[in-house]
Order: sequence, then structure tokens, then C-alpha cells
Amino acid sequence: MDSKEFKMVQYADNLTAFVSDNRSAQYLFKLLDQFEKCSGLKVNYTKTEAMWIGSSCNNTETPLALKWRKTVKALGVQFRDWSLFSGGEGLCI
Repeated sequence: MDSKEFKMVQYADNLTAFVSDNRSAQYLFKLLDQFEKCSGLKVNYTKTEAMWIGSSCNNTETPLALKWRKTVKALGVQFRDWSLFSGGEGLCI
């Protein structure tokens, strides 16, 4: 993919993707839209949730018209901003 790397997990009709920045997310959505044209399977963007993780966890931007959350459950795994539970300091995972 032109030296771009996507990290994702898929089970049935659920997809979890980890991207490093907005540009990568836009590229992923473009790719999924192209997949829709070939397969007829469509991403339900109204159900799509997003969360900043790692060094970006304190980012307050809400791009791409997604539902931005502080906790996200993906394929049975709960991802959360641990700073919510440690008085504003701590890890964002």
C-alpha cells in the first residue's frame, strides 16, 4: 500500500483499525469506500467510534464527523483514557 501501514482486526462485520494520524484515517475511509463499490458492503459511519490514544490522548480535535469517545470497546476489549481514573494524570491506552 505505497509504504503505508494499517493495523486492524476484523471479525464478521466489525472492524477495528489503528491509524497514526488524520491523513491515515482519511486514506482508510477512502479505501473502505472503494471496497464498498466492489463488494456492496457499506461502512455505517453513524456507528463509527474514534478515540485518541498514546501520545495523542489529550487531543481535543474531533475530525471526520465521527463519534469521539474517551472509552471504546472493540471486539470485547475495553480501551480507555486512564487519565479519567487517575485525577487527570496517567496513561492513555
